[in-house]
Amino acid sequence: MVNPENFRSSGGEEFNTHINSEAFANGVEFRLAEIDKDAEELTRLFSQSSTLPHLSGVTPRRLAENERYYYDNNLNKYPLNTSILTAEPDEIKKYYADNQNDFITIVAGDSSKNKGKLLGSVTVIKPSGGLLYGVVSKLVVDEAARGRGLGTSLVKLANKYIFDNGYWQSYAGIIVNVPGDEGPRKIFAREGFEAREPIEPNRCISWDSEAGIFKIREVLLVVLQKEA
Repeated sequence: MVNPENFRSSGGEEFNTHINSEAFANGVEFRLAEIDKDAEELTRLFSQSSTLPHLSGVTPRRLAENERYYYDNNLNKYPLNTSILTAEPDEIKKYYADNQNDFITIVAGDSSKNKGKLLGSVTVIKPSGGLLYGVVSKLVVDEAARGRGLGTSLVKLANKYIFDNGYWQSYAGIIVNVPGDEGPRKIFAREGFEAREPIEPNRCISWDSEAGIFKIREVLLVVLQKEA
């Protein structure tokens, strides 16, 4: 696992938290996403069948009008009246362009023989309206690169951005009761995040890769407080 504390400042715009394009011995580099260049690789990462259930509101393909529904556990269906992100390059470019003032996206790239290939990514949603917390979102790792600590390194870097920019808390929502939910649970617990009991149940919709539909999911809210 790469230690983000070893990163030197890139001095890039307002993201000044030890991110650069330095290649490391294990063949991984961490940098800010260049969406025009990275859109196809982000599409590939988001479209992994094992990843989609963990991403709120992301579909692997465009939905026909008669498919714009989501389902509860009893397969009762409801109209899909919320915005969704289609994992296609043009849609991803538009999504990040529309939110460029609100998001910071960090990617893990393969710096060895497969330059241009992404091994993972994470998005930080910056606070708005005077709030003092950032949100760690859309954490994804290439299926073939799992078990190398990339997810943990990406979360470390997301937290570093949040805390270095004066925010006091880092939030994340973990979609639970889906295959593989123990992975993100372990990553966030290892980084010191603690579960936050909600006033009301937290829910979202995510893609069921086997059924090919959106389903209502339960979300575990976890929080990390900045050290004094």
